[in-house]
Amino acid sequence: MAMLVKQERIVLQTEDSTLSGYEQAGTLEAWRELVAKPCAGNSRLILGICAAFAAPWLTPLDQQSFTLHLRGASSIGKTNAQRVGKSVIGSPQSTHTWRATASALESVAARHNDNLLCLDEIGESEPKDIGVSTYTLNNGQGKLRQTRNITLREVLRWRLIILSNGELSLADVMAQNNQRMKAGQAVRVIDIPADAGRGLGLFERLPDGMSNGREFADQLKEATQQQHGTAFRAYLKQLVQDRPTHLQTIKSYREQFKKNYLPVGADSQVGRVADSFATLAAAGELATDFGLTGWREGEAGEGIALCFHAWIESRGGTGNQEEADILRYLRNHFEANGAAQYAYRNLRPQDDKVMYRMGWRDGKGDFFVLPKRLEAELCAKPGFDKKQVIAVLLKHQYLITKGDGRRTVLERFYSRDAQNPDAEMTLARVYHIDSSIVGGED
Repeated sequence: MAMLVKQERIVLQTEDSTLSGYEQAGTLEAWRELVAKPCAGNSRLILGICAAFAAPWLTPLDQQSFTLHLRGASSIGKTNAQRVGKSVIGSPQSTHTWRATASALESVAARHNDNLLCLDEIGESEPKDIGVSTYTLNNGQGKLRQTRNITLREVLRWRLIILSNGELSLADVMAQNNQRMKAGQAVRVIDIPADAGRGLGLFERLPDGMSNGREFADQLKEATQQQHGTAFRAYLKQLVQDRPTHLQTIKSYREQFKKNYLPVGADSQVGRVADSFATLAAAGELATDFGLTGWREGEAGEGIALCFHAWIESRGGTGNQEEADILRYLRNHFEANGAAQYAYRNLRPQDDKVMYRMGWRDGKGDFFVLPKRLEAELCAKPGFDKKQVIAVLLKHQYLITKGDGRRTVLERFYSRDAQNPDAEMTLARVYHIDSSIVGGED
């Protein structure tokens, strides 16, 4: 006689909260027809969907986490990209916000390991913390902390793709706290204009029968509420059946994307961002191969390429980011302060009205900057390294030297002693900046 075993209900209890975000509703077929297919031809929507399919590939590819930040006005439809991206995995309502402490964001990131994390409205973050938060999120490792027993807690780790949005860019938010975004942040937080430039806000095309973007947005909202969470499970199910082969396919798609769309001679920083876009395109094409999106072959790659080129254009080209930032800052300085802080070199002291002197200028428009002023105002204040600033000026032939190995030159200027009308010109060592720096190209 068989012994009866009492069935017990076992409940997992942990210190962590229950992970949400993997809800399911509707069917895969309905998601493909009502959500994915209408997104075809809309690069920012394709970006959101591809981000969800790409996240599980970061670890196999040994690729760092990265953030895709859609920047634009509040009425432009930025949340639609998050909505369709999140619908791949779960309910679009299971999203998060930038309005959180750094430690809270660490916990959220760890719970989204190998996954997509949607963070809404970067403008709600604390400007003083946002720089550190973005570095932490994209570096994939939390802060080292102690327990109440003075032992070390296990460090939280993750790899993920963050899909962010906001009216401001990361650089704008950091500037509110007098911080400057570094190049390392610029390649981790990829700032993409949300406006696709077709007069439809985020959208580039509308499905047949629709007359405006709001109607399309409303349809996507309703469709994603009713159809979500099925595509990711179907995607993972196919991945695990032959992971080595699919990994090779992903690598092949990535290389093809970079071959097709990475500009020749682009800086290595642009190459790093191209790697991120290539992973997005490859994952979208693989999902299409699996029959999940309903897109034609090449749709994902073309949509991601449009986003990549929008990033390049917004960035200002394919050169070095620090170099572009230095040139932009110097150009803005001379354009804004040329008359206020640089006296004409032939102007006698009693006629000189400059209150805060950075140096002098001549009739040709060249600038002569005092060394201490250049170091303090044009290097230290914006957070640039002096040697790098000088190197950039030399590279672009804006710094004029006399071939003696020194970066400064000796020139004659009137003393700044306005009480002495008979003052004579005396020698002063200055940096001689060519006038072409004003109004030039980055």
